[in-house]
Amino acid sequence: MNGFACYLPDEAMLHLRGEKVPAFLQGQLTCDTRKLSNSQALMGALCNVKGRVLTDLTVVQLSDTHVVLRLRRSLAPRIAETLLRYAQFSRISVEVDPSDTAIVGVLDPESATNADLVQDGLVPVSLSDGELYLQRGAAYGERISLDGSTPASLASQHDAAIDDGPALWSQAMLRSGHYAVDLGDVESFTPQTLNYDLTGLVAFDKGCYTGQEIVARLHYKGRSKKRLQIYEADNGAEDLSRDASLHNGNGDVVGRCLRKASADGAPTLVAGEVQSEMLNEAVYLVSGEQLRSLDFNYALE
Repeated sequence: MNGFACYLPDEAMLHLRGEKVPAFLQGQLTCDTRKLSNSQALMGALCNVKGRVLTDLTVVQLSDTHVVLRLRRSLAPRIAETLLRYAQFSRISVEVDPSDTAIVGVLDPESATNADLVQDGLVPVSLSDGELYLQRGAAYGERISLDGSTPASLASQHDAAIDDGPALWSQAMLRSGHYAVDLGDVESFTPQTLNYDLTGLVAFDKGCYTGQEIVARLHYKGRSKKRLQIYEADNGAEDLSRDASLHNGNGDVVGRCLRKASADGAPTLVAGEVQSEMLNEAVYLVSGEQLRSLDFNYALE
């Protein structure tokens, strides 16, 4: 498959502007915003007071007074409202970027390597002529226009597979080991359930943030009973729906389906929530089809 570029209309940006925005976000997000720089963005999450994930996001610092948050469009208005409750006291504005053509995914599967795996929550970033580039992995990245126009890369990318691009992009993100929270996932998972603690989205040495006490208690004094696992499927997953049961070799229910991502010419990927002891193990659908787990070499607590 040749490289391509595609609009990502389901992805969005929040613009936070005001004095010391990174310091404000330090008390809100699971990641350590002190590690932000002009060349390094951070992946993290925003939790509620019970330690449940409201959204995952990527934090990009443009200056000390302007930070961009990348997240799912379905969540953008709600997250903007949540942050604004606290940001207004620091005279920080929170605005949803209205453009649905400002974010373009660029993918070159032939260059894919293990560097694609999300392991440390760090995202190399560059800014040129008002356009951001986020290097999501060795084979793919995002070009983001900060003025709302279409990034120039869309027109220049060869063999642009626009129609099927978002589906292939969704597969690339799941194959990296990252599960992006959508509207139906809000407040349903701890960061540990989604493996955010294993992929660098949670900084356990950064100090307080919303939900930190519960997230830290689970990390230091407990063990997450459920974990995210990504699988490849062959034939029986076409009609697979959310919450469909996943089974072990004995037929016992050990988890459920959260999402599937299908694209022409590629195996279907299934994101499942499974018992932690089933991490990196194969599971079966009720039809008997085996789902092959992708091994990310996670070191469990």
